[in-house]
Amino acid sequence: MASAKQNFFSIVLVGRPNPQILNHDFLVQNGILPNEEPFVRKLQEGETPYSDFFSTPPVAQIAYGKYSILVQEDRYQAMDSTGGDPVTSPIIPTTNRYFGDVLKYTPFKLGGLNLNCDLHVDDEAEAGRIDHLLGIDRERAATAFASGSPVVSITASFAFENGRLMVVTAKPKDASKPVKLNFNYEFDYPGEMPAFLSRLGDIRMLVEYRTHFCERLGVSL
Repeated sequence: MASAKQNFFSIVLVGRPNPQILNHDFLVQNGILPNEEPFVRKLQEGETPYSDFFSTPPVAQIAYGKYSILVQEDRYQAMDSTGGDPVTSPIIPTTNRYFGDVLKYTPFKLGGLNLNCDLHVDDEAEAGRIDHLLGIDRERAATAFASGSPVVSITASFAFENGRLMVVTAKPKDASKPVKLNFNYEFDYPGEMPAFLSRLGDIRMLVEYRTHFCERLGVSL
């Protein structure tokens, strides 16, 4: 049976955040970090509280294990690569505190929630079954591209909750590697920060949609 495994969940906010202020001291002093590991822990001698950090004028990134925050001149991104439930991910309250409590007047244009997964398919017959359910006609594609075995991916975009959802299946050239299955939900900045950040709560509906999508394809999560 085909199966899907989550690689990461990310929050992306597009606008004009300031990368030059991102560092561990800033996050701690403003109470942005969750009061739990791996963000807060007892350090051994010579250890740093973060697992990775770099900063230049146009970009800064800090990581705490499988959690990271990236700030560029035109975007903020928080990523959770644990594979855990996005609904309870600490990057949601962290982002809320970052802009809801501290940087309330950061100008933004739009936001997004992204679920990136690997879709593992057992064999060619299973791949063909999933293609058929997605509306991919391999025989017609072979005729159109004059190829016996074209690799065909699909992108679907449609209205969803307060914005639009794009579902993408990206097949690799190497058939032994998993298909990338991405759920990218995008929403506009509504004119005020509280309403903008409240849309992070739409992750519940996005996770629910992913669950039902996989059920329709006969893919286990």
